[in-house]
Amino acid sequence: MIQTEELTHPYRGFDIPVRLIEKTGGAVKNWEGVIKNHFRAYDRLISLRPGMSVVEIGCGVGRDAIPLHERIGDSGTYLGIDVIEDSISWCKNNITARWPGFTFNHFDVWSQGYNPDGKLRTEDVAIARDDGSVDIFILQSVFTHLFADAMVHYLAEMKRTLKASGQAFLTAFVVDEARLHHVQNREDSNLRQSKLKFKSRLADGLYTNNVNYPEVAVAVPMDVLESMLNKTGMRLARPVDFGYWAADRSSHHAQDILVLEPVDE
Repeated sequence: MIQTEELTHPYRGFDIPVRLIEKTGGAVKNWEGVIKNHFRAYDRLISLRPGMSVVEIGCGVGRDAIPLHERIGDSGTYLGIDVIEDSISWCKNNITARWPGFTFNHFDVWSQGYNPDGKLRTEDVAIARDDGSVDIFILQSVFTHLFADAMVHYLAEMKRTLKASGQAFLTAFVVDEARLHHVQNREDSNLRQSKLKFKSRLADGLYTNNVNYPEVAVAVPMDVLESMLNKTGMRLARPVDFGYWAADRSSHHAQDILVLEPVDE
């Protein structure tokens, strides 16, 4: 059998498999634009400095990990976590091989869309970091695919591992009565975000956009979010930075951004 060479995309000295870029979310043509949007938000809302300890849940094939090296340097440490084993293997063989302080863990957690053969629940896994050792958590478009028990688990892991001065940057779909009314009743259009209506409420209090594929898009009501934060000892470090998915806003990011911090004991 003739083997064909895998299609790759060059980025900052790495040749990244296109199939893994697509699994990370988005097409090759959007790769660098998404990175620029992410780092625009990081620069505005959190501080990334040399020597920091960063954990990214949902790292994919290293989309943010690669440019993060410029911010935290060889003196910093990075742990990337994902449920897609092929992406983690590529990151270990390429990113860790170049930068030993950048490590990656595969969580074999079941996911309907990303890891259907997974053997574990999110609640079964722990972040491989010591208590009070992490400066920054990053979760880009992770809470948009989780249910309440998994959200609570990751929030508790953030509380355990974050330094007192640490913060978590994560994106979500956050709703209240007014936002739900707006998205559920707006007219369809060619804009992708107009397809997000969240008409079905789940048993855990969250909303899904598709009852047959509930994890594809999950929204959390503000009161449920506040309850989860209180339960886990986390809080909003600043008001929710709402994205443009639910309304006409001046935001450059589609999803809502939460910046969290641990509550002082």
